Amino acid sequence: MRVKIALLLHLYQPVTQSEEVFRRVYADSYAPLIKKISKTKNISVSIDLPLSLLEQMDRYGYQSWIADVKELVRLEKLEIVGSAAYHPLLSKLPKNIIEKQVILNEYGIGYYFGDLQNLEGESAVLLRDVVGFFPPEVSVNERVLSVLDSLGYKWMIIDESSIPFDLNYQHKHGVYQFKDYSAKLVCRNRSFSNMLSFKRDLDVEEITDALRFFKANDKSFAVVMDGEFFGHHYGEGFLVFDKLIESGQVLDIEFSTVSSYVEDEAPVLLKDFVEASWGASDQDMSEGTNYPMWCDPSNEIHKLQWDLIDTVLSFYKDDYFMTEVEDYATLPIWKAEGLSQISNSVLRKKVAKEVLLQKSLHSDQFWWASKKTLPAGEFLYDPNMIRKGLQVIENFVELYFGGKDLALVQEKIARIKSVLEES
Repeated sequence: MRVKIALLLHLYQPVTQSEEVFRRVYADSYAPLIKKISKTKNISVSIDLPLSLLEQMDRYGYQSWIADVKELVRLEKLEIVGSAAYHPLLSKLPKNIIEKQVILNEYGIGYYFGDLQNLEGESAVLLRDVVGFFPPEVSVNERVLSVLDSLGYKWMIIDESSIPFDLNYQHKHGVYQFKDYSAKLVCRNRSFSNMLSFKRDLDVEEITDALRFFKANDKSFAVVMDGEFFGHHYGEGFLVFDKLIESGQVLDIEFSTVSSYVEDEAPVLLKDFVEASWGASDQDMSEGTNYPMWCDPSNEIHKLQWDLIDTVLSFYKDDYFMTEVEDYATLPIWKAEGLSQISNSVLRKKVAKEVLLQKSLHSDQFWWASKKTLPAGEFLYDPNMIRKGLQVIENFVELYFGGKDLALVQEKIARIKSVLEES
């Protein structure tokens, strides 16, 4: 059996992104990436396209890009995977919110890539073969796995940080079975994924050396990384892509989807499963910092942000709108024209409320407050992006909260704004 590299690319822009930046990333990365995958022979790629990204693609007129992706899915060049609609840290959220994020994202994928009628010609969303799941920031715990398993997903990406230190595996990356869950855990090869993600030169010797090692040891693995590396994070990223594919094919390594990789691998029984994210190093985990970029115990802004989110969720009344809105499953309920087609005004308001809440949970508001420096040198602090995140929360609470609840949340928002002014 040939050695496989399963490549999963995560494409994402937050709800708070500016149109100018979105269009720049599209030109730098998204447009050429789909063309590159289309023209590169003998590869298949898994791709995560959350609703947060697709909504903006639609808004800014990139319907042809969506159509190109749909065609590549038909040709089996691309495998679309599930995710959370608005890119929250799922493992930090309660089960009901996890479910809604996942199901709303399924609605989005179905709307943009599925068939909008069934065999009888009736309105329906038919989307086949979405069996894998990319958790935003690879933020995972057993609660997330439980929800995905109940929804029928066959595998979920995890990082090596979720594999306990005391398990003496030769390689932490691989395919795992945890307890009696049907859904497998696919642990990405962190060192190889990060080698690509933070590469800022065209010296590919370390890449080819790593490929030779895995080929010699007959070891397949999954590479999971941000798709924006190609062209946007690194202007010469597509040359790195070409060198990666060329080097692999010379060694007779197959570039496959994650699902194909999972089918070939006998899962290893995992004794324990640690809550973690892909931003956590071994040192972070040993210090109890599972989310260094998003929930750092030593970061004052993070503490205030999560206190705010926890307060909002404590006041939130669960309306179970996803079951009530099934009759409207073909509608883009995340935008005004979709909402306007819901005739029941009470249900329409409920749906709008739920979607706005899900948007308010996006991870970028924490990322840009982390004050961390990435391996490539970028310093992660942007008060403007933090304020934009606060504005989404403000919009939600001002519409749907009142009295003491509203006053308390507004007080917490004001406190964060004050800290931003002082810093």
